[in-house]
Amino acid sequence: MGSRLNQFKPFARRSTLTVIVGCLLVPGVMSGCETVRITTGVSRQVPAQPRRAPITPEDALVNRMVFVVGSKPHDTDGNGFPDRIETTVTLFATPYPSPKWSAGRIVCGMYRKGTARRGQSEPVAEWIFENEALERARTMSRVGRQYRLPLNLLEVGTDRLPFSEVDLICRFEPASGGEPVHCDGVRSIQIGRRPSR
Repeated sequence: MGSRLNQFKPFARRSTLTVIVGCLLVPGVMSGCETVRITTGVSRQVPAQPRRAPITPEDALVNRMVFVVGSKPHDTDGNGFPDRIETTVTLFATPYPSPKWSAGRIVCGMYRKGTARRGQSEPVAEWIFENEALERARTMSRVGRQYRLPLNLLEVGTDRLPFSEVDLICRFEPASGGEPVHCDGVRSIQIGRRPSR
């Protein structure tokens, strides 16, 4: 039995030596490793220098509009009835991506909720922006050229309305006499007396 154990001792010494050398080499090898971040997926690298969007030619015809309505009208005279609705209109001449200002007029109509179908009902109030009023409404934003159009109920009647919800629609009528460009759908907001706090 003792002779058998003795013949395995050199193997045990070699194994121990291998483990010790391996332990000494692993930190050295690991210290030379470098973590590389690899990004995969469908995203692409952002260009180093941003590029300006192409400018829409002045003679390009407007064929699309975006009509944005503020969700909370303002009570400018403090009587408890909101009377000023903030809106913006952005005109496009697709396929050009940049918005433009254009000669013509913008007509915004306010209807009782559910009745704002083109030509089927009379608006409760209507605002027309043309000539100098349209020029004054021009503004620049991150999007580009826009019109900021405040709709003031006191200018067209009264802010004391007998209902609490209205629909707003908008259209652009080009000065050239072409087809009007309508907003897509209606914008519904709450209006009327606000509860006292």
